[in-house]
Amino acid sequence: MLATAMAIAVGARTIFDLPLLASILIAGFLLLIFTLTQGLAVQRKHHMRLETEIDNLAEEVTTARKGWSAWNSRLKVCEERVDLLAEDLGKAEDYEARADIAELSALIKDIVEAMGDVDIRLQNHGRLLTSLPSQRPAEPQVMKPAADPDQSAADAIEDRNVDATKLSALRRALNSNAVTFDYEPVVRMPRRQIWSGFAKVNVQVPGERDQAVLRKIAAENGLLPCIDLLTLSQASKGSSIKLADGQAAPVICQLNLESLLPNPFSDAFEEALETQRDNAHNIILEFPDRAITSQLAANARDSESTALRARLRRYARWGYSYALHKNARVGLAADYGMLAELGFRYVRISAKPLITALTAIENGEKTPFDLHPADLAGLTGRYGMELIVGDLENEAMVLEALELNAAFAMGYAFEVSPARRAS
Repeated sequence: MLATAMAIAVGARTIFDLPLLASILIAGFLLLIFTLTQGLAVQRKHHMRLETEIDNLAEEVTTARKGWSAWNSRLKVCEERVDLLAEDLGKAEDYEARADIAELSALIKDIVEAMGDVDIRLQNHGRLLTSLPSQRPAEPQVMKPAADPDQSAADAIEDRNVDATKLSALRRALNSNAVTFDYEPVVRMPRRQIWSGFAKVNVQVPGERDQAVLRKIAAENGLLPCIDLLTLSQASKGSSIKLADGQAAPVICQLNLESLLPNPFSDAFEEALETQRDNAHNIILEFPDRAITSQLAANARDSESTALRARLRRYARWGYSYALHKNARVGLAADYGMLAELGFRYVRISAKPLITALTAIENGEKTPFDLHPADLAGLTGRYGMELIVGDLENEAMVLEALELNAAFAMGYAFEVSPARRAS
């Protein structure tokens, strides 16, 4: 740039014959013009670069604002979800608190009842049996089906004496633990693998082998909870039926509703259950259909019903599961949802009326049930309960029972003893 300005100045002096000072001034002026022009060009480049950077920064700011808006939207959604979760948690805690209060009320009622009966609670159940008063009326009726109008008073007195003798013998048998247990195998269908053993209790009373008669006497005199207590004590030792791995099969104990209601044996019964908590998964407590469902559904707010529900829930938390002995004569329907909530996991029913109903349906006849027998397993399965069909006496009944889709089966057809089957 400097050489160009000097060349122009020298050329102007030569052409126009200018003095040296004028040539120098012209050269300086030209140099100044060139310098300013170059500076403006550089400045313009810087301005363009700065504008580009400003545009890029503006785009980044716009992108950041969009991201902030998206995060704010997500944050609002999260806050709404947190509020909903907090509301649901409050409701759940409210429900749990109500359930705890109901159970606590039932426990307090049990404690009050136990304190009221402390004078008759003895450590030895034999002493309790000896001192337990009879619950029959002052003038008990004859236990025969129908009394002959011409029957003499002496015959009636003789029958009452026989009942008193049987009651005394029954008490002595229970006091001395004269009880035997037979275990009927319960198999998993359709492979017929042994799953558990159904405990059958036989009280050994001299001169009386009819267990139905003995149970009737026990029921009339409040001794069924004692039989249940002996059954539970035996179940804790395991059944004589072995699984494929050689271990003792779980036991299904057929109990009575009276054992869950206040009675002189309540403390011993609950203590036995609590003692066997580690083995609770191998013990299934079965209760009769009409007795327990009527007690639970008659008046849900009744104090006795509330206490019964609390006991069932407490034992279920200990690990015990329940089975319902369904009576087909009262129909197949039941409040299975309520029972499942209380810990019932199995429903046992005789296969005979169900097979008869299936045959009637095939012949186009009506059945006494409002539900198809083959749908009972699906109905109970909706509530997590499995069906057990019993009283299968032969192979033909077993094949017919396959249509019931039951998870388990039991009966004479599955007896493991060849000698008993041959007899």
